[in-house]
Amino acid sequence: MFYLPSARATPREFVGLVYIGPLVASRACAPSRVLAAAGLFNATVHGVAEFRHLWTHPILHYGAKYTAHFGAIPQTPLAHAIAMTRAWHRAHPQFCLQS
Repeated sequence: MFYLPSARATPREFVGLVYIGPLVASRACAPSRVLAAAGLFNATVHGVAEFRHLWTHPILHYGAKYTAHFGAIPQTPLAHAIAMTRAWHRAHPQFCLQS
């Protein structure tokens, strides 16, 4: 199995780059202890509590195996890629999801 090299960012940092504003400034909806306690009674909350650490630790795919097999690939810096994606969606509103 091959993994492409990924940007070094936590999901919280990624969301911060995508959604600039109050959503980013807000913290998680509940403290870890509250989620853990509520998770005893609700399977969904239990799952949220188990994966909470992923918001503060980067999910990394180094891609060493891919690079060794296929060679290095160019990587666009994450902030630039998100800015380009936002610009594309502004220029092509017909392709944006409607809520």
